[in-house]
Amino acid sequence: MIEYIELNEKQIPVRINRKVIIKFEKMFKVGLQDLANVDTEGLSNLLYFGVIEGYSFLNEKNPYKKYEDFEVELDSISISEFFEVATKAISSFFTNEKKK
Repeated sequence: MIEYIELNEKQIPVRINRKVIIKFEKMFKVGLQDLANVDTEGLSNLLYFGVIEGYSFLNEKNPYKKYEDFEVELDSISISEFFEVATKAISSFFTNEKKK
């Protein structure tokens, strides 16, 4: 499953899977039970890991070679838009609802 986030009129693929979660847990030393309490940096990184996996899953070239490249994109939107986009994209991977 792929979700897309829209940043500056760009559709960016996101995929949160087991590999992304493991990488996130190792980097931030938190488990899934603590996801609701993740800080802004953690949320940004989780989204970035999902973007890396999204492009890889689609066999497309990832234009964000480093986290800092993606961070520039995130910083171009308001903080409220960031939280809205990030939580919507990430939470969609933790539901059993089927997309139509």
